[in-house]
Amino acid sequence: MLENLRKFIRRREMPTGFVDLNRFVVDLVGIVEADAQAEGIALRAQLADDLPVVSGNALQLQLVLLNVAQNAIESMRHAAHKELGITIATAAPEPGRVSVAVTDHGHGVSRQLGENIFHPFVTTKRDALGVGLAMSRTIIQSYGGSLTYHDNPAGGTVFVIELPAAEGAEKDPAQSDGDGEQRQPSRLPR
Repeated sequence: MLENLRKFIRRREMPTGFVDLNRFVVDLVGIVEADAQAEGIALRAQLADDLPVVSGNALQLQLVLLNVAQNAIESMRHAAHKELGITIATAAPEPGRVSVAVTDHGHGVSRQLGENIFHPFVTTKRDALGVGLAMSRTIIQSYGGSLTYHDNPAGGTVFVIELPAAEGAEKDPAQSDGDGEQRQPSRLPR
């Protein structure tokens, strides 16, 4: 099934364009904030200044970010320290690379499960198929990026999405969202 998804993603012409990940994080916080608050989980965004844009399909990248954020909320549902919350942070870890890190303080990923969490049909949730992270990693890899995780030293997990910065793209007040439309990027109030 996952191999068929990979072929579908590669074969299908998906509209791509420049994507402002800072704007996507602001939008994402707006989407998942109610779920997090309903569970008593604090949610924070930390946006890097002058973050380069990436090239990709807006819908695919939004779905990846949504999946990782929803997993973080799920992992914190029964956490002892919900007030520590979830942080979604953008960065340019090195020239030509852009990252989004989703840090939670939930139960973490067990050593037994490890990298298997990125395999299809592997899940710790009762009512899940276990394809979200497998599909997310496939999408990110199709853009020359990576989706990895490591333990949060304060407890929980940090999932890191890293993508190449779009070549030849200058940060412009009006960026495409990968669907061909120009939009103004938004920012969280400081």
